[in-house]
Amino acid sequence: MGDLLRLARALAEALPPILYARANVIALHRLDTTLATILQVLRPYAGAPVVDRLRAAVMADDAIAYRAAYQRLSELKMLEDEARRRQDLLTRLDRVAPAWAAAVRARDGVHGRPEPPGDPAAAWLWRQLHDELDRRASVSVQELQDRIDHLTGRLYEVTAQLVERLAWAAQIRRTTPAQQQALMGWLHLHRRLGKGFSKRAAELRAEAVRTMVRAQCAVPVWIMPVNRVVDHFDPATTRFDVVIVDEASQSDVLALTALYMAKQVVVVGDDEQVSPDAVGEEAERISALIGEYLKEIPNAPLYDGRRSLYDIALESFPSHVVLLEHFRCVPDIIQFSNILSYNGRIRPLREASGVHLRPHVVPHRVAGYCDHKTNLEEAREVAALVAAMVSMPEYTGKTLGVISLVGEEQAILIDRILRQRLTPDTYECYRILCGTPPQFQGDERDVVILSLVDGPGDGPLAMRDDDRWKKRFNVAASRAKDQMWVVYSLDPARDLKPGDLRRRLIEYALNPGAFGRETELEERRAESEFENEVMRRLVVAGYRVRSQWPVGYYRIDLVVEWGDKRLAIECDGDRYRPIERLADDMDRQEVLERLKWQFVWLRGSEFFRDPERAMRPVFERLETMGIPPEGSAWPSLSPRVLLTACLPPGIGPLLAGSHIAPSRSG
Repeated sequence: MGDLLRLARALAEALPPILYARANVIALHRLDTTLATILQVLRPYAGAPVVDRLRAAVMADDAIAYRAAYQRLSELKMLEDEARRRQDLLTRLDRVAPAWAAAVRARDGVHGRPEPPGDPAAAWLWRQLHDELDRRASVSVQELQDRIDHLTGRLYEVTAQLVERLAWAAQIRRTTPAQQQALMGWLHLHRRLGKGFSKRAAELRAEAVRTMVRAQCAVPVWIMPVNRVVDHFDPATTRFDVVIVDEASQSDVLALTALYMAKQVVVVGDDEQVSPDAVGEEAERISALIGEYLKEIPNAPLYDGRRSLYDIALESFPSHVVLLEHFRCVPDIIQFSNILSYNGRIRPLREASGVHLRPHVVPHRVAGYCDHKTNLEEAREVAALVAAMVSMPEYTGKTLGVISLVGEEQAILIDRILRQRLTPDTYECYRILCGTPPQFQGDERDVVILSLVDGPGDGPLAMRDDDRWKKRFNVAASRAKDQMWVVYSLDPARDLKPGDLRRRLIEYALNPGAFGRETELEERRAESEFENEVMRRLVVAGYRVRSQWPVGYYRIDLVVEWGDKRLAIECDGDRYRPIERLADDMDRQEVLERLKWQFVWLRGSEFFRDPERAMRPVFERLETMGIPPEGSAWPSLSPRVLLTACLPPGIGPLLAGSHIAPSRSG
């Protein structure tokens, strides 16, 4: 019994601590296992600050540190979606802007702040624009232009060769020995026919026509006056692939024969120039023929002797091509016709600076009177002017013409006076021609003298403004290439009514630059800061610079000149030359390059980012062309341009609208 009590007492006192200790050992083992599992789970994420803190707390058995780290991990767990979103955005950003993505990922500097350092959209746009400008700047405009010029030249050359060889190959294939024999026979018949006055002329002409029927295909292109077409070709059997009629506005309805023989027709003319006059035709007889043969023809009554082939073509063919470029006359000469007949649409492209005869339009009044369509004083004065010109070195090598604006009587009178004063050799050397507007149509001279013929009367003369006279004035005023003289005996304000063509011509001759000055004022308002900045750098470098250089209808932004050498500088940029004008600008450059202009282009985007780098190709091109700086070119500039050129960048445009006047202090 005692042993049992002792055993019970021992168990009651000693066993619980033993069991408790055993339980603690088991719990400790479980905790060690759990901690080991935790460490094993955390091992792949080693390096992350919160994970390293958890591992350190576990290994140090630091419950407080573990609780803090675990709480931080819980906070991060709550941010998991945002972190995943951030990572996704960084991945997308890394594809297009890796440097920016790396800075954000590393929270480098301002990129580690909780808010963006600025407007992300604006920054992104700036970077895109910056990279695009860098890409464009890496491409040389001059190299592209040189390549375009080379390929364009090759294209023209290869195209011409291809057309020539294809044409001759086709001609050889379709020409038979019989046709070649007929062609040689036609040539011999034509030579024997001569001027057509021999006894056998009719026989030879008929045989030539019969021979031509067999020979016409042996010649790819025939060129002849309209009045000889019927003599050489049978309209019933002849068919050409293409017939081109030039100066169709001077051809009457008889020229329709040429069109009858064509599969396709090109009619070239100008309905604002002189049409056929139908001199000597019987109006009643013509009307009877129209009524008999043209009953079903639209507008049949108009097919009289005054109807030109070009007029008929305009009615028959609705589509037509208008050529607006004009290369013959200097702008001051052609501008009168441009205003009178073409509503200002003509683009004169002859550069006036290359013509040394000045002024280009000269008014000259004499005290003359008209008598039977002649004005003796004007005739003598015109003859004296021509005689003086042939004796002056300035007119050496020039061709001279005289046009009477009333009738051939005045032209004949002037010609008679001139032939009394000048030798035949002089006449031939200067190709002197005296005539009327119809006689000059299609022709030209370097210098033309217009004689208005009409003299003053008791009051204003009868109005002369109908379409027939308008065409004559248009032709007469557009024949001179370098210089046009207007010789007149009238007081335009007293002797002529407003709107009279004679008054309009005289007033234009007295002030030919009025229209151009209005246009120039408008263009000056459009000058750009870009051009001023470029000009400033060129002037400071000592070059002679001109802005808005006129080349006929066109203007060049800046021109650097030295002697007879000139470099055209075009200031290019979307602000000043929008993309919508690209095609027009390319056409414009092509025209100017045909006039032997050399260009260098400046990009506004490149210039305003790095002016020194942008100007380098300009100076290199000037050196290549042999255009040196002249020291100071400032005296040649106007005070306003000089002041603008000398001011620091950005200041000049502020004074663009100001009025420059000397100060009281001088």
